[in-house]
Order: sequence, then C-alpha cells, then structure tokens
Amino acid sequence: MEETDFRRVVTQHPTALVGMASALSLFALGPSPSFVPVILLIATLRLYATIVTARYRPHPVRSLLILTGCLTACIAFTHVGPSAHALSTPTLAVLSLVVLSTISCLLALVPVLIDAYSVRLQSIPRWAHLLLFPAIWASSIHFIAQHNPVGELITWTPVLGVDAYRWIRPFLGPIGINWIVAAWAAVVAQIAVDDQESGSNRNSKKLQVWSLAVFLLLMALPSWFSSTLPLPVDSPSTTPYTFGCALPPSDVKNPTFDDYVAATAQIVNQAQIVLWPEGAVQFESAEAKRVAAEKIKDRAAGAYIAVSFEEYLPRENHTRSGLRRNGVMLINQRHGVVFEYYKRNLVPLVESFSQIPSNDPPSVVPITFKTNKKKFPDLPITASICLDFATSSPFADLPIRPALILGPARTWDIKVATAMWEQAKARAEEIGSTVLWCDGGAGGISGIAGQGMNEVFQTGAGSWIKTIGIGAPFNENATTFYARGGNWSAYTLVWVPFFIAWATSDARNMQVRANWLLRGWRAWRQRRNRGQMEAGERTQLLL
Repeated sequence: MEETDFRRVVTQHPTALVGMASALSLFALGPSPSFVPVILLIATLRLYATIVTARYRPHPVRSLLILTGCLTACIAFTHVGPSAHALSTPTLAVLSLVVLSTISCLLALVPVLIDAYSVRLQSIPRWAHLLLFPAIWASSIHFIAQHNPVGELITWTPVLGVDAYRWIRPFLGPIGINWIVAAWAAVVAQIAVDDQESGSNRNSKKLQVWSLAVFLLLMALPSWFSSTLPLPVDSPSTTPYTFGCALPPSDVKNPTFDDYVAATAQIVNQAQIVLWPEGAVQFESAEAKRVAAEKIKDRAAGAYIAVSFEEYLPRENHTRSGLRRNGVMLINQRHGVVFEYYKRNLVPLVESFSQIPSNDPPSVVPITFKTNKKKFPDLPITASICLDFATSSPFADLPIRPALILGPARTWDIKVATAMWEQAKARAEEIGSTVLWCDGGAGGISGIAGQGMNEVFQTGAGSWIKTIGIGAPFNENATTFYARGGNWSAYTLVWVPFFIAWATSDARNMQVRANWLLRGWRAWRQRRNRGQMEAGERTQLLL
C-alpha cells in the first residue's frame, strides 16, 4: 500500500513537523494555553517523536534538541512581553524566561518520548497503546505541576476553550483535562497518517481510533445538559451575599493604608465582605499590624474586612534581616481578627529572596453575618494568595467545602492577570466553591468565579461590589469527588482505560498476561521465602 502524501512528506522531511510545532506553539503556549492549539501541538510532537526515534533514523538526539530549541524560542517569544517587567532588569527577566521555557519543553517531551519508544513493545496491544499516551501525559504533566515553583503556569494544561469538558474538573481536576487533551492528540495523530499494513489490520486500527474519538465526543455531552448559570439572588433556596473589592482610584499613586481605608468606607455599608488586593499595605512591626487591625475593626460596621498585607519579621527568628511574609487577615468589628493566612508559594526571583513562604495550609473558618433585620447562615470561608492558585490542589487539606475563597492578587501585566484569573477559576470549580478575586496590579482583573459565575467585574483600579446567591443552607459536606479523593483518585481513573484495554484485548493475550502475572507472583514468593530461610539460618548461627 502506498503512503499518503502527508505521511510521505513528514517521513522524508520530518523538519516540516518542527515548523508546524513551532507555529502551533505560538498559539498554544501563551500565558493562558488554549485547548485546540495544544491538542494539535501535542499531536504534531507525537508524530515527530515517532519518526525521529525510529531505528533507521540517524541522530535522534540532535533532532530532538533542534525541536526543543525551536519550541523554547517560540514560547519565550509569547511570554517576553509579560515577563520583561517581572524583574528589576529586563535582561535577567528574559534569561529566566528562556530557562523556564527550556525546562518546560524538555519536561513535556518526556511523556512523548516514552510513548514513541513504547511502540516497539510487542506486549502492548494497539488498542491499549492508543490509551497509554493519555495516561502517561496526564500523570506526567500533573507531576511536573506538583514539583515546580510556578505550578500549572509552566505546564501545557489548557485553561481556555475547555468549556465542553469543564464538568470534569470537580471529578478529576486538571489531570482529567490533560487526559482529554492527550486522548484527542492521539486521535488526531493517528488520523493524520495511514499505516502500511494489510487491510484487516488497518481497518481494525481505524475502528479503534474512531471509537476513541466517539467516546471523547460523548464525554462532552454532559456540558450540554448541566446548568452553567449562577444561583438566583432572590430565591427561597438561596441566601444573598454581597462581596466587594477595595481598589483606590487610578489617580492615587502608591496607595497607602489610609487610601485603602477610604476605598473600603465607600462600599463597606453595602457589602458583607470587602477584600483588599495582595500586599496592599506593609507593617514594619507586630505592633503596627495590631494598631492597623484595631483601626479596621472600628470601621468594619458589621462587615468583614480582608486586609492583605506584608509584614517584616524579627531578625532573631531568621538568618537574614529584612525578610517579610505575605498574608491576609479577616477582621470583624465584633470579633477582631478571626482568620489569618500566609502565602505558601512565592514567585521565583521576584519574591523568593525577600520573603519567606508559609508551610501552613489554608484553614476554613465559619463566619456569621447579622443585621437588625436578618441573621444570615454561617458561611465557611478560606483563602489563598495569587500564585497559590496556580499550584496543584492548594485546598487538599480542607476538612469541609468552603462557600467562598478569598483570592487577593497583584499582577504586573494584563496577560499575567488573565492567566492567574483562569487558574483561580479552575481551583474554585475543582472543589465546588466560589472565589472572590481582587487583583491590585496594573491592568489587574477582578471578579467572582465558580458555581456558575465567570464574570470579570473590574479591570484596573476602582472598587466594586456584587451580590450573589449561595445555597441555603449551604452544604459544607457536599465536597466534590476530586476534593475527597485528591490526585491519587484522579491518577487511578485516568489509568483505568489503559489497563482495561490491555487486559481485554483478546482471549489469547489475556491468558498470556495471566500467566505472566502468575509467574511474577510465584517468583516474588520464592524470593521472599528464600530470604526468610537465609535470615533464619543467620539467626541460628548467631545463637
């Protein structure tokens, strides 16, 4: 059977795929990765890796290094605008960007290469191999997100264009989204080329590929039937709450504590919770922090004020002077400070040298609102700060589901602001909660997301308030599957399709694998028994 034109071109000239991957990365791997371009990019990389790692191909390492260099250049180009002002000097910012982009490309190529070399394993049936790549990709990408300082921001997990599969987030989190992306990439890569095989084998493989494509389309159906609307504000089944974000007007340069107090005073009588953006004020000492908390307490007027701050720490507790920590405290007129949280994930180079991270996970505190006319149900609240939302499972340790997540932030570019806003939305959807996002950076995005809400209320300076409906009574025990099971439950489920396909490929292979597992079990028992016997003999000699 003759090769198709496309297959012949990419086989004889694989550098064409490098050009395609480079062009796709310009659209796929910006600060906010997009669903379809990421799929096409991964499919292209999968084809390229399969070709250049073939036994008859010379210099596979050189080919992969060329690919890595091209991807690094394209990724750095898409991020150079937002990153140029992240550090004190543009040169250092660009150098750091190149290093992070290179690491991102190399780590993303690892699962692609594992899949390419696994093609040679005769013990893996075709149908199982088709499902192997999504499992490897989803597991690897999330592992990378768990063990790097900027979390999901360095991975290729899409945050834009995932509406059809957004319902997966409460069940499998970002691991599920990555599985869907890789599965679609496997389908696209297989459809793009034809195999040089006999007719029956070729038809069998086409059936498997199209079966997976149909399954992925069916996975998008729940989005058509599930409600994506927010709860009504005025309803017997909901309680209305008004939340606000205090941002001084744009003509106030370098706002002070008094400026934030004045911005809060404009909305505090209309809102029940007012949030200040990340690092709104700085406290030189514990006493200055206590005095500021007392001033806020006197002006709270029945509301809760979430003051985001930086405080200097005593030198006797640390080896370096001038260290700070970044936190938020929730203050009420009746109870004073009822909640404190300190940032756990610091921006590399920007914050990591001047601040210390916290090791304490966020907690949940129930707060009560009471007016002359009405007493509101308790509302469980937690918090995280800016980059914390980009990390993997920041709320894994919460014992109950929070109704509201306080999200103070401060970004320096509109693209960075959009990327962090998308991360905050994703974390809220994963645990079935709502996030109040207040970004005090230049061009920062502020709004409320989760539970059917996906609305930006403010770009840049200017305070705002918004009334939303929260279920009454709020069921704090109705945690999502992902919040209950965590990452390990998601890892397990994304590997289940592969193991089912591997075990049930056909009766003959099932018997072969059963015998293989049985031999392995017997060999393990023999080694264990031999070890016990040798240990017993040594004990007798000692006696």
